[in-house]
Amino acid sequence: ALAIGLARFGLKVAAVDGRKPVALAQAGDVRGLALAMSSQRLLHALGLWSSLAPRLTPIRRIEVSARGHFGGSTLCAEDLGLPALGHLCPADYLQSTLDTALINTPGLTPLFGAALEQLTVDEAAVRLRLAGSDRAAEISGRLVIAADGSQSAVRRHCGIDATHHDYQQT
Repeated sequence: ALAIGLARFGLKVAAVDGRKPVALAQAGDVRGLALAMSSQRLLHALGLWSSLAPRLTPIRRIEVSARGHFGGSTLCAEDLGLPALGHLCPADYLQSTLDTALINTPGLTPLFGAALEQLTVDEAAVRLRLAGSDRAAEISGRLVIAADGSQSAVRRHCGIDATHHDYQQT
């Protein structure tokens, strides 16, 4: 979503992604993702909300409790004067919609199936050497945004440490 937004502001953007794009016909991840109102505003601003709307289920009520403990809370959209507290969206449908936008947004070059091999930084640019992409082996720019998860290859290449804590929960 960030890559799409930056490209729509007129920046030249490359989105490096290790996975292949998700075509809705071959999608199979039916997990329901809960989208908060802030996500709705973002997707609406990107022009993607109307594409998602037919597959969304509004969240009108949320009950919070701790098993074995007294008490709980209930949030109700109607009590807050809202049509919904958020929406549920099938994960594959959201991913397919975002992938289609990545492919079709002018100024944005999606590099699917690519993995970061090397990252170097100097005063002029950040340079990335990629493996696996069929479109570019090397790219450079003034900024790299690491949105590659807790096992971030970008973080590792930059020598940035991370603290991990296992909460032993699933």
